[in-house]
Amino acid sequence: MWHKLSPALAIVLGFSAHQAFAAPPSGNYTYSFDTQSVPLWDVSGSYHISPSINGDVPVDFDISVLQDNTGKLYGSGPTSVDIGGQIVPGNYIVKGKIFSSAGVTRATATVKVTGTGLISGLIRPYSLSESFILEIDSSGLAVIGTGKGSATAKGIGTGKIAEDINDSLPAGMDGGWQLDLGVQTNVKKLSGNSSVSLSNGRSFDFVTSGSYSPTTDFSKVKLTGSGTSASAKLSLVGSGEGMGLDQITGKLLGQTIKY
Repeated sequence: MWHKLSPALAIVLGFSAHQAFAAPPSGNYTYSFDTQSVPLWDVSGSYHISPSINGDVPVDFDISVLQDNTGKLYGSGPTSVDIGGQIVPGNYIVKGKIFSSAGVTRATATVKVTGTGLISGLIRPYSLSESFILEIDSSGLAVIGTGKGSATAKGIGTGKIAEDINDSLPAGMDGGWQLDLGVQTNVKKLSGNSSVSLSNGRSFDFVTSGSYSPTTDFSKVKLTGSGTSASAKLSLVGSGEGMGLDQITGKLLGQTIKY
């Protein structure tokens, strides 16, 4: 004989069945992202700086830029400076930051180069300073924007710098990245080690922590940067034993991650 279940009993049986099939995550899980989902940009690399003083004296020199996991841009070192065909030694300093705003990754930076060399027939000290306002062109894989500043040489005077910037990103950087999540479950607590790998081969290490709920079958995971990745933090929510990604948020390389 069939008996109709009461609503209360049906709910209880429903929860029991769900919990019977629910299982905590355990193992390694990989998530891949691209420019259409959540890009991550690392602008570290070599750049050729080629402003023009007063629009008629070309200047050319090379610099290297580094980007830390908070988005700080920096760099310094010797370089050869071509000022209107006259090659002189110089030293450069780069300071800046990269950040995301309204869905666009932007950067501000200042490059200064100083030195002493043979300019217009005499040994003269000189200096050049240029400030950049830039953004990442994800479709063209380029850094675009403007640069403004000035240059001066003893006995010659000061000139202005103003230029449009459109430089390719360093080789291998296309905004794609991968999260390799390592999870070990002890009752309801999660632990382990994870890493983020960028398209240019750079990686960041994280310590995994969090909790699993058998009632909802969801895992809440926190990733805390370790070693050189210290201060980087990510949070994600995964569903089921297979850790289907429902949400990931945080900040890395100065950029906001929200998926």
